[in-house]
Amino acid sequence: MTKLFLDANILLEVMMVRSKLKKIGRILHEPKYEFYVSTLSVHILYYFAELEGIERSFVKKLTTVAKHLPLSTDMVTKAQDRYDGKDFEDCLQATCAEAAGCDEILTLDKNFAKNSATKLKVIVI
Repeated sequence: MTKLFLDANILLEVMMVRSKLKKIGRILHEPKYEFYVSTLSVHILYYFAELEGIERSFVKKLTTVAKHLPLSTDMVTKAQDRYDGKDFEDCLQATCAEAAGCDEILTLDKNFAKNSATKLKVIVI
């Protein structure tokens, strides 16, 4: 089974019912994947849900599609070392995925690989 880390923007796309929802939905139903998100992504979802008036019960259900990964001081330090002033969140998400032994990262961000300096395979939708 492939361990696929979901960048926060993937679940935000689903939550906000945006244009790439169907493509993401197909991937989320692929039995070859086991899905992971960082606890930072869970926080991001709740933050935007509150801004947009989205029901908490929907957010709670959405977060069950993936296993939640903790963040650590070591991950923050690695992300800080990689950060070149472009996207700290990408660096932090990538270090979380790497520490968990994920195989790939799914994102909407075409600059994720470059900005995060990850060695993992990055799939951009």
